[in-house]
Order: sequence, then C-alpha cells, then structure tokens
Amino acid sequence: MADHILEEADNNDLHVLADQRFKNFLATQKTIPWAEASAYLDKRAAGNTPSLPQPQQFVP
Repeated sequence: MADHILEEADNNDLHVLADQRFKNFLATQKTIPWAEASAYLDKRAAGNTPSLPQPQQFVP
C-alpha cells in the first residue's frame, strides 16, 4: 500500500512538472529541437560533457 501511495505521489510530481514546462513553452514559444536534445544525450551517455542545447523559437 505504501508503494502505491509513493507511486501516486511520483505521478503527481511528474504532472506538476509537465504542466510547468508546458506553461513556460506557451509563454516563451521556445523549445529545444529533439535532434539537438538527442545528440546531447548521446554525447552524455558516451561520457562526454557537451554544452547544453539552447532553446529556440518553435516552428511548427
């Protein structure tokens, strides 16, 4: 039962974080393109320390 309560709390935290990020996106219209985020994560996984990708204006 305690595990279920912790899992629900984690899910709620995830939704709160997602809502905050979406509100930020709506306010700024800036995002990090997936190709840049993926390349960054690949470099991190390989043990490198790449610079963080910078948000760019969203283009649909």
